[in-house]
Amino acid sequence: MRRVRLLMVEDSEDDAELLLREIRRSKKFELTCRRVDTADEMRAALRTDKWDAVMCDYNIPGFGAVEAIAIAREDGRDEPFIVVSGTVKEEMAVEVLKAGAHDFVVKDRLARLVPAIVRELREAEIRRERRQALEDLKLALQARDEFLSIASHELKTPITSLDLQLWSALGLVRGRHLEGLGEKLTSKLQSAASQAERLTALINNLLDVTRMTSGRMRVVKRETDLAQVVRDVTARFRELSAGEPTELRVEASAPTLGSWDPVLLETIVNNLVSNAMKFGAGKPVDVTVSAEAGNAKLTVTDQGLGIGTRDQQRIFGRFERAVPESHFGGLGVGLWIARKATEAHDGRIRVSSAPGEGATFVVELPRNRTEA
Repeated sequence: MRRVRLLMVEDSEDDAELLLREIRRSKKFELTCRRVDTADEMRAALRTDKWDAVMCDYNIPGFGAVEAIAIAREDGRDEPFIVVSGTVKEEMAVEVLKAGAHDFVVKDRLARLVPAIVRELREAEIRRERRQALEDLKLALQARDEFLSIASHELKTPITSLDLQLWSALGLVRGRHLEGLGEKLTSKLQSAASQAERLTALINNLLDVTRMTSGRMRVVKRETDLAQVVRDVTARFRELSAGEPTELRVEASAPTLGSWDPVLLETIVNNLVSNAMKFGAGKPVDVTVSAEAGNAKLTVTDQGLGIGTRDQQRIFGRFERAVPESHFGGLGVGLWIARKATEAHDGRIRVSSAPGEGATFVVELPRNRTEA
């Protein structure tokens, strides 16, 4: 039995009781009702309580249905509004329906009353769902536009830098600066390679987002050594970040085998290490691999900005950030991708942090393998 809060605009207690008996007789609703008979009382009732429907007599001394409809529509409200009348006149029905009523019921034909309430409550729910869907779509379009704006900026930056470095290197090769050619060329190409790697990571993240949101992400598991994946990923970071202040400290010597998708595993490690180096304020980043009770654990710790308690769950959402985009680059999808890839292995990811005290990200993955 559905609970319904009904606001009745009716000056006759006898007529009000007649309508309530008809509604209760159907046993379709658990009814709570309040009766008012002036504009001021109606307005006060609408502002102080939430109503599922409004029922209004057509003729109330000094206060009619059309005025009641206008009051009910103040502040954007859209409760089902049913007008009841003791007389049948087509022009009356047309008048109130044009004013915004949802239905018109004659008092000597009350068999229509309960079906009208049921129908209008259902229609009201459909309207609410439609409004929510539209709101979710505006929000989605806004998120898309913000994402495309950030993506365009992030993709343009490394491409511009890569272009400049390659043209500069080409100038050296053409003999414009022969002295110290090897050292200069190495530096230019190193920078170009770093930008190319950054561009590749951004594109891979875009592809990951597309696959994950469209349901086309494939998980192909095979026996994989998490420790080896970590060593390979961190080796690339060390090579590309040569000369930068951030130190990568890795503890992943013992083989840690499990049934995992190696590509997704690399994605998890890459995004967490990249995130730690970005926000680590140039201080050492620690990456460790361990195994316990059928699970493998990946831990990535930085000593950077830290994350407030209110942001610690939000940052795993798509396009979410704990810091302004203008201060740090990126698409705001790295941790979301890491979470989705972890969940694809029935694992979990969490963060422990406090502002100014760095952050520790922990990924736990079921090994799902039979030990020899």
